[in-house]
Amino acid sequence: MLQQMRGVWNDVNRARRERVQVEVEAAQARQAEVSAFWDQHKITVRERWSTRTGGRGKTMVADILEVADQWHWDNDAPPECVSATAQKRGAVSPYLWQCPLGLGHEPWAAWPKDRVQAGSGCPACRQLIRLADIPSLADQYRGPVPTGETTYAAHDRVPWVCRTWAVRPTTGRWHQVEHHFEAVVKERALQGDGCRVCAGYVIDDTNSLRTWFPEIADELDAPDLDPRQVATSQHNVSRKKFAGGDPGGMYETVPWRCRHGHQWKATVLNRVQGAGCRYCSRAGISKEQVRLIAELSGLMDLVQPVPSDPRLPDGLPDLASHQIVVPSRYKPAHWRYKAVEVDAVFKVGDGTRIGVEYDGSYHHSTKRRNRQQFEIEKSQVLIAADRLDLLVHVRLGDLPALEVPEALSVLVSERSNPYQQACAVATAVRDPFPGSVPGLAEYMGRGRAQFQDRANAYILATWGESHPPRRKPERPEPPHPRRLSECRLAPVAVQDGLFDLDE
Repeated sequence: MLQQMRGVWNDVNRARRERVQVEVEAAQARQAEVSAFWDQHKITVRERWSTRTGGRGKTMVADILEVADQWHWDNDAPPECVSATAQKRGAVSPYLWQCPLGLGHEPWAAWPKDRVQAGSGCPACRQLIRLADIPSLADQYRGPVPTGETTYAAHDRVPWVCRTWAVRPTTGRWHQVEHHFEAVVKERALQGDGCRVCAGYVIDDTNSLRTWFPEIADELDAPDLDPRQVATSQHNVSRKKFAGGDPGGMYETVPWRCRHGHQWKATVLNRVQGAGCRYCSRAGISKEQVRLIAELSGLMDLVQPVPSDPRLPDGLPDLASHQIVVPSRYKPAHWRYKAVEVDAVFKVGDGTRIGVEYDGSYHHSTKRRNRQQFEIEKSQVLIAADRLDLLVHVRLGDLPALEVPEALSVLVSERSNPYQQACAVATAVRDPFPGSVPGLAEYMGRGRAQFQDRANAYILATWGESHPPRRKPERPEPPHPRRLSECRLAPVAVQDGLFDLDE
């Protein structure tokens, strides 16, 4: 609905902009005709003055016919009695003149010398186009000066009102609204600027984050930002802010707080497009991975992610993945990641840091995309940046081992259970670090998983259900009997007699 409403606004703005352009062009054409008249008038008057026959001070206004025709009838003296060079410095002229074009212009005062020798004309004709001559803009104008007294090229910023239609998100129905905004007169008349609310530069109750996404607005954790004044498409840093030397990164991120108390930063556009709390999100985490990490947490010291998930009850370890920030100098040139995700981090022995990656056969196979090169680079970068001492990749199914010294591949069957996977990982860690898993022999001797209660509690607290309900398979529609075509068959022998299908 939001995109549909914006499309309607764009269409209305485009149509109004085309109508304003037509009106401006018509007014400019009329202005060009008037200007051409006064340009020719100036040439004619100055030529008549240069070819005068009277001596100095003897040429009267009446001798310059084009100027005499504009002599106003309210003047105290006739043009035959006023010198064509009459002028008094610093004083206002007592002589009035009337525009000969019949455009309704008020009489103006000017000295005869300026009219004759300089060829000056009607000052109102030089600024003929007023805002009133552009009806489409005059209808939206709400400035203090009347439209008949405001030129269409004025640099004043004045208020405007755009009457249009908007959608109520709750009902999906259209209703009439008024958009209020301020803009420069010249920008609207000559540059074609439309309604700033329709264009998204000004936010009100028809296009704000609060109106369209109230549940996202409730998570905004910025006291200085009013959700009623925040756009739903805010993403890039504004040019004005970027020019000020404080870009804040490439994107305009704002703080958020989810209902569980997690705090993070993201752009408004990312939130509107579906991005939620990165800590509450289960993207990239599988329940199989959680069950393996739960078993390993009973054998090795699990490093808790920071910050911890507030949804977890006291005493329950956080089995979520880690977001490890790597310095830029260690990242390959083609990486765009700010942080690298590792499924789990353990400490063994005297503080050796072991990372564990759960590589499922579906998401890590080459059928969807080849992630093998990225996994190799991730292992190399984490070790080179001194974030881990070893990265163990648990490779399920037919996934091949990673050929890289910084990684340790543990190949397990796709049908293996968490106990079998934990035994394989712990054994692989113990070989390069003897004595790092002291309870491994006792754990393996029990022959079954020991810490699935942790996994179940974590899954219940984060997913809301330990095992999702299975969907009932949809029953296929009964097969439609194929319609046989009509045909005539020859008699068929049945035992000792004949059976004619036609009978």
